[in-house]
Amino acid sequence: FTRPLSKAKAAAQAQLAEPKLIGKHENGNDIFLKNGRFGPYLQYEKLLNDLEIEKGDTFLAKGDVDTAIACYTAAIRLDPKSIDAFYKRGTSFSLKGNIDGEMADYAYILQLDATNIATLNRRGMAFANMNNLDRAISNYSEAIRIDPSFAEAYNNRALAYANQGKIEKSITDLTQAIKVDSESTNTYFNRAVMFNNSGQFDKAIADYTETIRIDDQHEMAYMNRAEIHIGQKRFAAAVADYTQAISINPESAMAFYQRGLAHRALGNEDEALSDYSTAIRLNPSKSNKSRVQPASFQAQ
Repeated sequence: FTRPLSKAKAAAQAQLAEPKLIGKHENGNDIFLKNGRFGPYLQYEKLLNDLEIEKGDTFLAKGDVDTAIACYTAAIRLDPKSIDAFYKRGTSFSLKGNIDGEMADYAYILQLDATNIATLNRRGMAFANMNNLDRAISNYSEAIRIDPSFAEAYNNRALAYANQGKIEKSITDLTQAIKVDSESTNTYFNRAVMFNNSGQFDKAIADYTETIRIDDQHEMAYMNRAEIHIGQKRFAAAVADYTQAISINPESAMAFYQRGLAHRALGNEDEALSDYSTAIRLNPSKSNKSRVQPASFQAQ
């Protein structure tokens, strides 16, 4: 990655103390003139930085978070203002539970670029994980102010509002997120959860149905919609939804048990007994629960 200068250029640059950007490589990477042990030389600094980031991404994909962090740190040494390297190291620190490291990297990025909405969103998530919901909302709100089309920030702020018990604000944010991205499975699902948990069951069914339209393998959308059907005594519809959930996850003891309840309500005793037996075989500890757990958000 280095190429010696000619003697004439070396003499002209002999007093160079700091790296100097003198142009770009044909691939778009910066070329620096630096002083080394054997005199000035050209260095493709940005290319080396990118390679360390690529290495980090590869180790992260393999589940080796520690080595990924080491690669991102090497990239930062090569380019102390590499927002990409700081961001990826910060998110990797999050995977290790290193909150201090994560927050320090996000803070440095925002010193370099106060309008970096991805970092504001991630810092909001970090605050939310620390149960500091007000500061989480503040970061999401700043990201939305900068980019009103940032659907993920609306979704995450909606979750924070939901955890504060501010149901209407949560639904308003989710509705705005859907306006921005009408094909987001998580957003429809999350709004369905809010409608469900606030007793707006018809609206919840509509949003679970939209979730399934976008992703027909969404097990929890079938499960939650089926639960509403049971509450409204639409037992045949509940059986159909639990059957779909079982086709997606044949190991779900809860789906078998709930379907058994629906079959029994319809008078299908044999089918009910079969489902109860399967539920017990799959997970005896959960077979005596008559209802699924309360619907919950899916984070982004």
